[in-house]
Amino acid sequence: MADTEVIDQPAPAVEISDEQFLTEIEKRTGSKFENFDTVKEKLTYQPPPPAPTDTEKEESNKQLQKRMLEVHLNGGGKIEDFTRLSAIAKADLKELSHNKAVIELKEAGFTDDQAKEIMKERYFQLDDNDIELEEDEDKKAFLKKSKDVFSKKLDTKASHIQQQAKSYIDSLTKAVQDSDAEKKRMEQHTSNVEDAIKNYQRKQTLELGKVDDTDIPPIEHEVPEDALTEVKELLKDPVKFEQLLFNKEGDVNLDFIIPHLVRSTSYKNAIKHSYLVGGTRQVEHFEAAFGSSVPNLGGQPKPDNTVGKPVRRGKSEFVAPST
Repeated sequence: MADTEVIDQPAPAVEISDEQFLTEIEKRTGSKFENFDTVKEKLTYQPPPPAPTDTEKEESNKQLQKRMLEVHLNGGGKIEDFTRLSAIAKADLKELSHNKAVIELKEAGFTDDQAKEIMKERYFQLDDNDIELEEDEDKKAFLKKSKDVFSKKLDTKASHIQQQAKSYIDSLTKAVQDSDAEKKRMEQHTSNVEDAIKNYQRKQTLELGKVDDTDIPPIEHEVPEDALTEVKELLKDPVKFEQLLFNKEGDVNLDFIIPHLVRSTSYKNAIKHSYLVGGTRQVEHFEAAFGSSVPNLGGQPKPDNTVGKPVRRGKSEFVAPST
């Protein structure tokens, strides 16, 4: 029997429903989509915003420096301290170390010329051109090595000061960034609250169930706008909202949360009970005012050996006469 040649055939196309397509997209992206419009809206490529210009960068940096200064002043700092620390944080380390040593010498009582001379003699802070003019190669090597060693010593001494300045300036920057993040978070929170209240179902139908196999008519309830406004303003106020969720000790405010959870889980039974109790009280009030003699009220006596049951609206009801 001759070998049969096997030819690969393309798999038949499989048609999928819209629901299957959305399910697959959601599984791959991790996002929830209501319809194809939301898929297009979320998955359509959005080009990145254009890079800021030099002018925009400069203006942005000015605004950042201004806000950092405000944080510094609010913390009890002085403008001159902020200026000095900013300069130290951005300074070239070698220049910073040299200037610091000169300042210390001048504070010790040396003049500018004396401080300059000491820097050359003690710390070998010589001009590179002066070193190159040295004709003795051994002396030139000595001067270069001395300058390198003492420069590193000065840098190490100034490095700690610069690191402290950078840490403080970084803390001011972070404070501004944290403020922006909190503002953005609160704006998003406020927007979420507004949307939730806007979309809240105003008209609600409360199904109360049955009594003795008889359906109790559902109650139509419309949530008042003033109640929703009060809830909205409460949720938008972070201080008041936090006070509801947490007590003064920082623990979960169970005294507030438990009663609300209990009411939310049992409110249907409470309404049903109130509905039945209210009807009973109306009957009692009516009987107290007019008496319960059925003939006098124009009602029909209940036939012997029959049990009265609730009936639909518009139907007659048998009532046992009072004796």
